[in-house]
Amino acid sequence: MPITFDHNDQPKLAQNRCPAALVLNPIVGSCRLQKVLMDGGSNLNLIYADTLDKMCAAEQSCTTFKGIVPGREACCSGKITMDVVSGTPDNYRSEEVTFHIAPFKSGYHALLGRDAFSKFQAIPHYDYMKLKMPGPNEIITISNNPDRALKAENKRTSLALETLSEAFAAKELTALRTEVDRDDAILDK
Repeated sequence: MPITFDHNDQPKLAQNRCPAALVLNPIVGSCRLQKVLMDGGSNLNLIYADTLDKMCAAEQSCTTFKGIVPGREACCSGKITMDVVSGTPDNYRSEEVTFHIAPFKSGYHALLGRDAFSKFQAIPHYDYMKLKMPGPNEIITISNNPDRALKAENKRTSLALETLSEAFAAKELTALRTEVDRDDAILDK
């Protein structure tokens, strides 16, 4: 089945604001996650540790990634493979996806990257804020919820600013301690 986008896919109401990220709500494991970032530019599938608190245990992993939290490198705290389901009860796709567990908070519950796009044979359209994939009966079309996407992005931005602020404060404290130590050394002479 060819996957196409046309004027019928264009949102009915014009957005008064810039579109947020493509955020969907697939079933992951046995839970419907409301804020899953669809990031076709990412090489990772991530799930955040706080999302997993009530889901299940994970196996250990030593994957390191950069660029998720500005200015920080992080090591994942494990990995987990779960079924991800998208679509409706009468036309859905289910694929096993391996997630790396991110040991920090985010405005999103999870991030699906190129690996998941490939498994689902999914095609995003970021102008229309939709994702399409072949289903058993017809093409599955999943639409973004712009309000939920904007709230998730605002939360992610707030957490990133908090992290940067903490890093800046730690750097300033280190510089101040160095200056105090230098002044103490001058006074001791």
